[in-house]
Amino acid sequence: MLKGSLFILYQNKCTPFIDIYLKQKHMKRFILFLSFINLLVAASAQKADQKINQLIGQSDWFNLEKEYPLLKDSIQSKVLKLFAEIMIGNNFNRPQEALDNIKILLTNHQNEIGFSNICNMVFLASIIDGQCGNYGKAADNIKSFIDQLKVAGVKDNLEKYEAFYAKNNKLRNYPVPSVSRPDKDTEIAITIDPVKLLKPLNGETFRGLQIKIPVVIKNKTYQFIFDTGAATSFLSEAFAKEVGVQITNDSVLVNKGMMGEGYGMEGYLDSMQIGDITFKNLITYISKPNPTVDSIIQIDAILGMDFMKLVEEFQIYTKEKKIIFPAKPSNRPTSGRNLLLTNGNGLRLKANHGNDPLLFVFDTGNNTTDFFHSYYSKYKKEIDKVAIKDTITGGGFGFIRSKEILLVPSIVFNIGNTAVKMKNVRVHPAAGNDQTAEDGNVGMDLIKLFSKITINFKDMFAVFE
Repeated sequence: MLKGSLFILYQNKCTPFIDIYLKQKHMKRFILFLSFINLLVAASAQKADQKINQLIGQSDWFNLEKEYPLLKDSIQSKVLKLFAEIMIGNNFNRPQEALDNIKILLTNHQNEIGFSNICNMVFLASIIDGQCGNYGKAADNIKSFIDQLKVAGVKDNLEKYEAFYAKNNKLRNYPVPSVSRPDKDTEIAITIDPVKLLKPLNGETFRGLQIKIPVVIKNKTYQFIFDTGAATSFLSEAFAKEVGVQITNDSVLVNKGMMGEGYGMEGYLDSMQIGDITFKNLITYISKPNPTVDSIIQIDAILGMDFMKLVEEFQIYTKEKKIIFPAKPSNRPTSGRNLLLTNGNGLRLKANHGNDPLLFVFDTGNNTTDFFHSYYSKYKKEIDKVAIKDTITGGGFGFIRSKEILLVPSIVFNIGNTAVKMKNVRVHPAAGNDQTAEDGNVGMDLIKLFSKITINFKDMFAVFE
């Protein structure tokens, strides 16, 4: 067995404080399914511990957020409490709460949680710091952790940590992203128009709808796609050059929602103007030219989740074609929270089919609706009775492919207290390599059904009216 030192995080310097035995030589991939907790909850544990343990084990974050405040005082395990509070903070946009509890966990309970989960928590804390714009802190903490792992004899599978360090280290001298705005509502006229394809796809020259919002950069107005599916704002290489983006990293993995992943660049822009809101110090991803995808659709500029989280709330008025950014966020509805964030800044929407919970990727940049294999497997009998087989062609970073799907005349579900009926929905019956835990991807096909949609990141809810 190997012996080494790990660290207390989030001090001016990372200081070794406890020796632990490393029970495995190889790093496991970073996951937030905390299976080890089953070892901490004995058969004699109280029902509260068992319930919270089960919800964490199932990654059922919505029910965890609902049940934990009711059961908190009855939970015996301090470690279980901390993990619950970390997961709630991380998934429901309370990053400082998650960081504070990770610090307590790593300071007081390393021997209890095991090496693999120490790695998970150190990495999660660094991810949160990086997303909050604390790039130097994220880089220094992960670098100290890497160095200690190497001293302890762990040398394999460190690539993800080293790549994360390199990315944030390059950004350490850049200021934290922020918004400044007057103390009043900001109302902006938008366009909601069909997406024109550069060449026909599946016999179509237009596909779905797209929201575009005017953005001013250096006194010139551009139209940006308004996209909850984009983890950060996103520019084409040509557009980035036009507006003077400073390249900070010429090779970085880009995640553009359902478009998939690919390597692009990263750059810094000091400011842009959205109405009377100034978005400052943004780090934007930049896509390199891709002849395969660029021949079908041209995307130059996307305003993403980095901006949306900072303004806390927006209201889309589809008939009036405007977006309002209220100065005072709305109150949370009685139906509770129905939005959560993934570690990659992805937005997820909770819905229900009868008593069955559903989870959707919520992507306003997506102009078609797809229900995935997870949904098909739940309702196979009902779908097979009414579905029509079809083939579609689509793509992502560097690929275009055809795929067999089922067309379903209508699918009904609820979002909070609102009934939804979507028509002519594409369902993917095969699991495939892109199988996910989500039941589908909803975007503009859902948005267009309602006259007002409120999306709130302060309390993590969406209301459809």
